[in-house]
Amino acid sequence: MQERYRFAMALVAALLVSAPLWPAGISKSTNPCATCHKDGRYMYLDILEGDAGNILPTVINDGKTLAVAVVIQVTGNTAGNNVMSGIYATLASQNGLFSVASPSYSLGSLAAGQSAIAYWNISVVSAGSDVMLITSRGLNSHKNQQFSDSYAPSPTITVNKAGADLPPSVSLTGPAPGQTVKGQLTVTGTATKGTRAVTSVQFRVDSGQWTDASGTQSWSFTVDTTKLQNGAHTIEVRASDGTMDSDIASRSVTVNNQKAGGGGSTPMLDGWMVLALFSAVGALLCLRRK
Repeated sequence: MQERYRFAMALVAALLVSAPLWPAGISKSTNPCATCHKDGRYMYLDILEGDAGNILPTVINDGKTLAVAVVIQVTGNTAGNNVMSGIYATLASQNGLFSVASPSYSLGSLAAGQSAIAYWNISVVSAGSDVMLITSRGLNSHKNQQFSDSYAPSPTITVNKAGADLPPSVSLTGPAPGQTVKGQLTVTGTATKGTRAVTSVQFRVDSGQWTDASGTQSWSFTVDTTKLQNGAHTIEVRASDGTMDSDIASRSVTVNNQKAGGGGSTPMLDGWMVLALFSAVGALLCLRRK
């Protein structure tokens, strides 16, 4: 009985010595070898959490590209079939606040005891707090055993994004909407900066060529309505900061210019025409007397 007990204790001790030691809280892949072998054989694919070779940023700012890296290791205690192939690692954003240039990184094949580093580049999408989700997978061709491990580094990563660029805005103050106009029409208005200062204001009539107005924050221009047909016309304006344009502001007006000689008025007769008329009347009276 004692011999059986001593044998059992020796077997347990041997298994403990042959098994890898893992720090508390460190994850590792499952051990598919144990499903076939009951003699303590093992093989693991592991993302080494806390390894000095890991690069795990906790803050990323807008306009920057940062590197992320983790060390991945294969461990095992078998003399044969100890190579894992097709190993790759992926990085993803839990909340979609950062983007990954190439999410999947290939590490090829690793034998037991070997390690490699997976690299990625990330950049800002939106502001907030996010989590890096890292997964690694590999295959041992012996009975096509699949291995995988995952890691979500803590603390989370803070993603900072600058405020979005705002375009300028523009508005018209005169003439009034639908106003009837004639002659030289002065159009006025204001422009307001967005992210950058307003550098120019332009106008056009009836989708014609854009022309610079005078001024920026307060601006004006003159339209010669005598060059337009009577009727409805549309005046459009826009402001620019040199990078972005404002939305177009528009104003409809009605042109009514009096045409020369119009309105049914009788032309004035000058003195010579009056004299010629009286001469003709006198000649007619003399002929009638004869």
